[in-house]
Amino acid sequence: LHDALPISSLQPTNIDKTLLKALEDETKAAEKEAKRDERKARIEKSREAFFAYDLKVAAETEARMEAAEQKALEEAKKDEEIVQKLKAAIQKDEEDAAVAQTKEEKAAKQREIRKLLAEERRMERKERQ
Repeated sequence: LHDALPISSLQPTNIDKTLLKALEDETKAAEKEAKRDERKARIEKSREAFFAYDLKVAAETEARMEAAEQKALEEAKKDEEIVQKLKAAIQKDEEDAAVAQTKEEKAAKQREIRKLLAEERRMERKERQ
């Protein structure tokens, strides 16, 4: 086999070596650029994931705050209704005490009034908090 081909044709020439070296350098540069692009893409994807998560957490927090605010408003409304009922009961007991016949009836009505007034004050303090 070596007899048919001259030795010079088996060894690459300087032009072939130069061309091969240029192609290798070009390939390495392209691979390096591809790695840089891949890294940039991974970083960008991570940023997008973080911002999506951050947005989700913010939305959940806002929803919890709105729910807590709504619950507080409903509780305040309920407490106000209780206070109004207590005031009406106090008014009725005061009227009953005014027309009570015996000292015992009057004393019982006055105790009931004091009890209702204490409950009313407790509810009003709760409302202010």
